[in-house]
Amino acid sequence: MTTPPPDPPQGQPQGQPQSDPLSLQKPSGAQYPPQYGSPQPPPPQYGTPQRPPYGAVPQYPPPPYGSAPYASAPPAYPGYPSAPVRLGGRIPLRLALVFGVIGVALLVVGGIVGFSQGLNKVDSFQRVSPADGIRTVHLNAGDYVAYYEAPNYDTNSKTVPILVLQILDPSTGHLLTGSLYGGRSDHKVEILTYDYDGHHGAALYQFRVPHNGTYQVRVVRPPASTAAPNSDIAIGHSIATGLAVGGVLAVVGGIAIVLALILLIVGLVQRRSSKKRLGAAQAYGGHSAPYGYPQG
Repeated sequence: MTTPPPDPPQGQPQGQPQSDPLSLQKPSGAQYPPQYGSPQPPPPQYGTPQRPPYGAVPQYPPPPYGSAPYASAPPAYPGYPSAPVRLGGRIPLRLALVFGVIGVALLVVGGIVGFSQGLNKVDSFQRVSPADGIRTVHLNAGDYVAYYEAPNYDTNSKTVPILVLQILDPSTGHLLTGSLYGGRSDHKVEILTYDYDGHHGAALYQFRVPHNGTYQVRVVRPPASTAAPNSDIAIGHSIATGLAVGGVLAVVGGIAIVLALILLIVGLVQRRSSKKRLGAAQAYGGHSAPYGYPQG
């Protein structure tokens, strides 16, 4: 015997499931993450346009490089490494400067040495003329040179007129001995001339003074001598060393200056050729290859 089902409660429509207040039912329209094992949507492919987030407005065209969202601009094409263009002729020009400075310095030093150790002594010479007769002079121990001097003497001449020189040592009563300047075995005078401060002279004798003291000097003009009537003998130390050192320094300095001029010309020619090549490359729209790279 079957029992009929109970009647539904009053106020609840028939045919609807009863609502359980403790049951969890998904509201309509709500979305939940997919459960394990449920099918997943395929990942976006590379190059597929992505949908911007909700509320974002896409930008067309995209922002340029250097602004957001890019942090920095892309690297530029490297090409040749940047380097300064160096013109030719640098080494010859530098050498020309060095040789020029050395040459000028040697000329200056040579002139100073030649003047101070040579020509500067001429004014301090003690002079005795044939017309003076016997004259007393004070001499210190050392080597001396007797120079022939005359107002009209040509210092470019290869001969020296003869005047006889006699120097008496009162302490011994003997004449000092000497020889023609240069001490040559052929009894000729070695040419050493000077032209300074109105004095025109040439070396004639050389002798040694044994000790400091007062000496009696006499100059005689032989009858057959070609010496001028107003000529005299100037007694002093040799100027040959100072003139020789100064002359050598001057010659070396002159050679250095000539080398500097040659190097200067070579450097300027190379510099001009380098500028022409650079100008031609720029005129054709090209550029000169950096230093260390071959020219195109």
